[in-house]
Amino acid sequence: MNLNSSLRMYSWPLKLLLVEGNVSFVPKKPGDVDYAIMVAVVYSMVKQDYVMQEKIVSSLSLKTSSGELESYCLMWSLHPFVNDEIMHRAWSLIS
Repeated sequence: MNLNSSLRMYSWPLKLLLVEGNVSFVPKKPGDVDYAIMVAVVYSMVKQDYVMQEKIVSSLSLKTSSGELESYCLMWSLHPFVNDEIMHRAWSLIS
């Protein structure tokens, strides 16, 4: 792997700055690709969460035990497919 590809992988949202022989990282303005990737990731997380909720709702019935209901409530409230760190990063891109 060359230096350029490794910097692209690890420097987002930073850019490499070379000043007087010293290498440092400074924040860069996100580009269109950064926004597109973030939208795709957030869409995927929300879609997985929605599918989980659909499955929970479709499995509910009058015969559902209280233990199952508790499990469903826990899964519903935890949002296991939504990563908070990614959501905060997405918010920071648009604010």
